[in-house]
Amino acid sequence: PVEHDQAQASHWSGMLPRYTFTPDGEALILNRAGRIARIELATGEESIIPFVAEVSIGLGPDLHVPIRQETGPVRARLIQTPESSPDGKTLAFSALTRLYLMNLEEGAEPRRLTSNTLPSFNPSWSPDGQSIVFVSWTARDSGHIWLAPATGAGQPRRLTASPAFYSSPVFTPDGKSIVALRSSNDVRMHTFMDYGLLRDAELVLISLDGASERIIASGKLGGKPGFATDPNIVHIVADDGLNAVHLNGGERRRVIQVVGPGWYFAEGPAPADNLKISPNGRWALAQIAQQLHVVAVPQDSGTVVDLSDPAVPFRKLTTV
Repeated sequence: PVEHDQAQASHWSGMLPRYTFTPDGEALILNRAGRIARIELATGEESIIPFVAEVSIGLGPDLHVPIRQETGPVRARLIQTPESSPDGKTLAFSALTRLYLMNLEEGAEPRRLTSNTLPSFNPSWSPDGQSIVFVSWTARDSGHIWLAPATGAGQPRRLTASPAFYSSPVFTPDGKSIVALRSSNDVRMHTFMDYGLLRDAELVLISLDGASERIIASGKLGGKPGFATDPNIVHIVADDGLNAVHLNGGERRRVIQVVGPGWYFAEGPAPADNLKISPNGRWALAQIAQQLHVVAVPQDSGTVVDLSDPAVPFRKLTTV
């Protein structure tokens, strides 16, 4: 007797209809589809019990508020993944599935990086500031990684051969390759909801000339790849903390894990939602429950730092 819509509703809405046995135990009486039904237990035969009810309910004030429907050009009120150029003069970002550049000066106006209609995300600058790498994605065609001139001239060039769900592409320090996360598009399409940054993914290394594409790590990965002092080691968030992965051999080790005060409804310390390594490799930026903390990376690789009783210097950066 479970109704399909109620079975998928919130638990406080009631997942089962109200029912009771008849005094002789021969049938069930229940409410279903807005009516009262009787179901014979022996045969399963169902019959509707007609009823009439006189109901008097007082009405409150009319709370209808007319809202003007805007027309004309759509105004973007939120930008995604802003990235400053290496010289600090230009900002690249995405908004409403398009990529934009904007000078970091008063009164500057954003301008399109590309002129096509391909939904594009996650722009990232080359070390020399001359190129921008980004990802595309649609539900029908999946996604790819693309390279575009930072001037906006010319058409983007596709770097990947196989369609997939790509995210967070970054240049290697020598500017010759791209490191990015890659996942199954089928899994992406059938994922009900994202819980944090981690997902089943591969960390791939792709050369700009298209000559090679290698998997250097796999598992529960997330966040944006980052480099510190060693140009051959990339850092990525995994399920056990911030990991360092060698570009050549794929050797992987944990650098640091940070735990600290989580959400009010969770007991005990919570692991960091995101971790980023500083350019000099001495500090890690940890995000826990929407709060940012800067933490010194311990000398002992793989150490778990508990912010409630830290053994290394740290500072909370946010209070909101």
